[in-house]
Amino acid sequence: MLGELVSRDLRTLLFAKSRKAAELIHRFTADRLGDAGRLSPYRAGYTPAQRREIEQRLSAGELLGVSATNALELGIDVGLLDAVVSVGFPGTVSSLRQQLGPCGSARPWPRGSGGE
Repeated sequence: MLGELVSRDLRTLLFAKSRKAAELIHRFTADRLGDAGRLSPYRAGYTPAQRREIEQRLSAGELLGVSATNALELGIDVGLLDAVVSVGFPGTVSSLRQQLGPCGSARPWPRGSGGE
């Protein structure tokens, strides 16, 4: 899904539940698109400088797709996004709302609407 959204030039943030999942999704998407320059993973474990650089590049529109853990959901302004994808339920409705917040119309699609 991340690859499809990025291939349509939609600025997308994808939340995964683990570091491994975020890194794998990044790798699979980069392999599929053949262009890792517009993609980045984001997780705890990066230095603060590395995280700020990813946030700045996403906010500036240099990155189109970021696969992240919940490390990106708390108090970070990444600007307005075209799409936010949550892979699995993050555990609380509050967390889900926090993840969807940067998207223009931050509402999850109801089941059966084609948004799954």
